[in-house]
Amino acid sequence: ITMGTVIEEENIDIPFRTEEISSREIPYGDKEIVQTGVLGIRTKQIKRIYEDGVLASEEVLSETITREPVRQIVEVGVWRFTVGDLDVKYGYNCSHWYSVVDEGNYTDQEKQWLKYVMECESGCNAESDKNSTFKGLFQWTPYWWYKQYPNENIYDGYAQIKHTVEKIRAGAYGLWPGCNKQYITKYGEIK
Repeated sequence: ITMGTVIEEENIDIPFRTEEISSREIPYGDKEIVQTGVLGIRTKQIKRIYEDGVLASEEVLSETITREPVRQIVEVGVWRFTVGDLDVKYGYNCSHWYSVVDEGNYTDQEKQWLKYVMECESGCNAESDKNSTFKGLFQWTPYWWYKQYPNENIYDGYAQIKHTVEKIRAGAYGLWPGCNKQYITKYGEIK
């Protein structure tokens, strides 16, 4: 039997942790790495005994951390505004929002559609926050709202009316599929 002893070093990766930090400085839902994670290294010194070229036994002589892992830090965009940022809260108030629409420079059909859909979507509540996916008077998704209007509060009913009109004038009625379908059933196709 031929015997041999070898002392070898093995480097083993130590995973790093990832920490997410909320940020109002980047768009909602986006992620930015602000500190790149670095794997740590654990070095093992191992004594291996071979018999006729086949490993017969091994013994860990030492084990040290030669490099500590460095955590990765990721900023995650959160809503830039909350209901609490509003100066005035109207709650469920169709008469208020109907008057805002009636005073706007909109066609009669736009006014009718806006009033119908805001009541259908949120019950005329600009601060509507009960749904985890949709928010505000016309129930916009925060992701798309803050991508397009990063400096405007999703709970601002005036801003939601303004931007909803922009969308419907561009023919994007499909952003409100359920309520738009109900509107068409009740009032007919939009011209």
